[in-house]
Amino acid sequence: MPENSSSSKPASPSVNDTRLPRWVWVVFALLIAAMVPVWPIEGYWLGFPAWAVLALGVSVAASGFIAWVTLSAWREPEDEDPAA
Repeated sequence: MPENSSSSKPASPSVNDTRLPRWVWVVFALLIAAMVPVWPIEGYWLGFPAWAVLALGVSVAASGFIAWVTLSAWREPEDEDPAA
């Protein structure tokens, strides 16, 4: 029985590799946990409830982090000749 030639190739990252480092997932979890307005924050910041300012600030930070991760991890496929 012939061996599968793909199993003898060393594993290499491909264009469709979607794995992210563990620290990225930890930051995602922390940002999502901070976004939920259940923390005991009282008072007003700049005339708005403190929990709302915190949730909005963390939401903006999460959006920026997601954009940075996407832009830094995005890989474009190399130009390949479809006729080849």
